Amino acid sequence: MRSIFSKGRRRSPRPTAMHEAGHAVVAWLMAQEEGDEPGFDAVFIDPEGRIGANEQTQESAEAGEVYGRVEGAHFYIPLGFYFPSIHWEGADQPNMANIVRWNHRRMEMQVLMVLAGIAAEARHRHWARVVAILDGGQSDWKHAKKAVSDFVRTEEERDVALDELLSRSSRLIRMPAVWATITSFADALVEHRRIEAEEAAELLRSSYARHGGSPRLAGQILDATGWRCPSCVAGIEVPLEATAA
Repeated sequence: MRSIFSKGRRRSPRPTAMHEAGHAVVAWLMAQEEGDEPGFDAVFIDPEGRIGANEQTQESAEAGEVYGRVEGAHFYIPLGFYFPSIHWEGADQPNMANIVRWNHRRMEMQVLMVLAGIAAEARHRHWARVVAILDGGQSDWKHAKKAVSDFVRTEEERDVALDELLSRSSRLIRMPAVWATITSFADALVEHRRIEAEEAAELLRSSYARHGGSPRLAGQILDATGWRCPSCVAGIEVPLEATAA
């Protein structure tokens, strides 16, 4: 299970709830592409600082920071995780270019979901996105950079991809039905502190439908890419230990 952990200089539960709701709603939208909603195991915020005490430092917790987490939201795993030291033979050799393209799409799903927390908090607080990255979004940004780096050859290519994906994530959370759903889910987080997957899925379905959301929105956002994955276009693999015999 993977978690997206958010920390920052937040003194009120609301900004943290908006941040985590951004992650959760976009994870849910992306999971529609997979038929496996809601796309995470649980979401919670922690105004009392217990996460900070356990996973950061007691000093951070005592500073009054409000932490949050989305548990189990993970669409992308580097392909090397699946294919360690495999030697393919003859017709059993997979079409690696197709596998790369498939995993590239899942990487984009992951990064759009990760960056949605930054984008949602920035909009809620009327901040530039770079401020939201510096104030509580560093972990998300590092996560996104690492995922994108699996599909590029240079830092310049990585930065172009990250900028485009952050812009797409920001456009996604600004769509009226998505923003309304983020806001209502954040309300529920502030009230209940923790929402498990089954309840979250029900809340998200109800809110998104009530606000006229499109069921194909995630696919449209994924298909609207403005950057070209060099590894995918060239038909070459990200570093793997799998080789043809």
